Amino acid sequence: MKKIFVIILSTCLMFSGCQSELEEKFYDPEKYEAPESIVMSGMFAKTVNQWKIFIQDYGEYWWGLSGTGPAGYAQIGVRPMVYDAIYNTWDDMQNWNDNFKNSIGTYFTHMYERNRLWGVMKTKMETGNAEFVKENQLYFQLTGIIKEYCFLRNVDAFNSIPYSTALRGIDGVLFTEYDDPKEIYITALQNLKDLTGKLQSSFNGMSDASKTMFAKQDIAFKGDVSKWIQWAEAMRLKFAVRLSSVDEAEAKIHIQDILTKNSLPAQDLCWDPPFTTMEATLAGGGETWTRGFIERFTSYFIPNVIMKRMNYGTPVYEPGIDDPRLPVLAMPTKWGDYRGVRMDRNEAMEVQKAEKLIYYGTDVDGQNDTLKNQRIEQLRQTYNQQHPNDTMTVQQWGLYRDKATTNYTIVNNASYRNNLDVMLGINAVSCYNMKTLVFNEPPVYMSSLAETDLLLAEIAQRNLGSTGKSAADHIADAVKHSVHFWYEYNKRSTYEPEPVEFPKYSKEKVKEILSPSEPSAAVVNQYADFIKQQYAGAATIDDQIEIIMQQKYIHLNMIGIYELWAELRRTRHPKLEPVTTSNGTFKRQIERVVYPASEQSVNMDNYKKVQDQDNYTSPIFWVKNPSESFYRNNYIE
Repeated sequence: MKKIFVIILSTCLMFSGCQSELEEKFYDPEKYEAPESIVMSGMFAKTVNQWKIFIQDYGEYWWGLSGTGPAGYAQIGVRPMVYDAIYNTWDDMQNWNDNFKNSIGTYFTHMYERNRLWGVMKTKMETGNAEFVKENQLYFQLTGIIKEYCFLRNVDAFNSIPYSTALRGIDGVLFTEYDDPKEIYITALQNLKDLTGKLQSSFNGMSDASKTMFAKQDIAFKGDVSKWIQWAEAMRLKFAVRLSSVDEAEAKIHIQDILTKNSLPAQDLCWDPPFTTMEATLAGGGETWTRGFIERFTSYFIPNVIMKRMNYGTPVYEPGIDDPRLPVLAMPTKWGDYRGVRMDRNEAMEVQKAEKLIYYGTDVDGQNDTLKNQRIEQLRQTYNQQHPNDTMTVQQWGLYRDKATTNYTIVNNASYRNNLDVMLGINAVSCYNMKTLVFNEPPVYMSSLAETDLLLAEIAQRNLGSTGKSAADHIADAVKHSVHFWYEYNKRSTYEPEPVEFPKYSKEKVKEILSPSEPSAAVVNQYADFIKQQYAGAATIDDQIEIIMQQKYIHLNMIGIYELWAELRRTRHPKLEPVTTSNGTFKRQIERVVYPASEQSVNMDNYKKVQDQDNYTSPIFWVKNPSESFYRNNYIE
């Protein structure tokens, strides 16, 4: 922390340059020696563009998708259970795991560093004349809203954090106290309310020239202040719902205020970052979050906690029965159907054994090569007879056979990770649709209609405010909005793989698989009604919350890893599968992230006051029932 505040104190307006693309498009007060009116807008643009505030970066996803990062522990995206070494270490979190600390754990210092310009802007607002304040207060208010959002998100990860005296290095405050997390929530929610309420009038009071400048500098919403208001209200609603678990009265004040204003998002709030990611993705991802996906390609298989809530009945996709998001969120297996990962090594080993029996006639490796080759040729001929339009050569079949049986799923070989046609030919369990999530120009996600619908469903279910609809109706709305969100997300991608290794799928078939057409309204409505009835038939309140959180998992999936981990800890839903490895069965519950080791030396006196909670098992303050388990007693059938 000392380093953070010394930087603020000594540099003031000196801050690191934006990406080259950003420098070409937006004013940089350091580079252009801009007048003060541009300095404020430049600092706002710089804050919005800081990675890890809204734009995820390579490092956090690389660590988060390690197999023992937040995605794996929360069963959002996992490695298949044949990667036994990953799961055997799950119960030794305190002694070895850097994957939480190096993904969301870096938020502790980064959110202070990357919001430091707020302190500079505060000083300029306090010393500027009336005209300066009038033309620039919108930038300061928006940056203040972003600051509150970042600090609330850090409370969700660390519990107690420095807050009330943070970002005051310019005033000489170098060592800050840790504030009570509930008090941070209460103060920040009020600040969000006050700041959001001023945005429209601040915008209206700007000159035409200043409004034009705002449109240029606002890399998110291009000067549409109404979208900033909607996003801020959606964020306040989210954090108010979290507070309601332990202080319902205070939370209701904010929830009802938001509902009365009717200012929640009217559309999905996503935006294009000021750089192109498709070429970078194909070249390895650059420093964007997609690089983390590509390099951790063995960690985005879909667990049954998600798959079994999308795919009902048979493993194949059945329109009208299964979740219409299934084809756009998941890639099919080598059998052309959809299968999730059961968190049970015993089952995975049985499947692998069965596959070897199918291919070799034995589950023993190293059998006579002549007999093995004879068996391979028999299988190839049988395959060609059954698939006359899909004939494989001896070389192709050998390649297919080798890859398909090596590890029950995709081979852990980086040379295959960019070839989606290979994945379609060898995966025994489904991974996320790579064209949708990775081989794309993914937008920056801030909020969506479906996420808001599910917050409203919980509000209605728990009687926290008057939404005008039943919880069941909000859930149905969430399904409809989520379907559209994900098919539109997929349509952004221009990626068309050339099937090279496997004639199993033609180019047209691969395109159909990776870019499915959005289902008709009738199909979507039918499934939304099914989930609505499922909710209505839930036997208990706990069962209803389970359904709401299942839908949240499906909707946010890999773009909302930290959000889902927070909701899992808060609600204890959706219930995860126990994790069985060769070392036994685990139900590990990670409640928070530990503080950076540097806090113990540079901010030692303040750190000592919160040292007792600096572990992975102390719950965040908003956990109502900390003794309740995240887990089911059995596996999802």
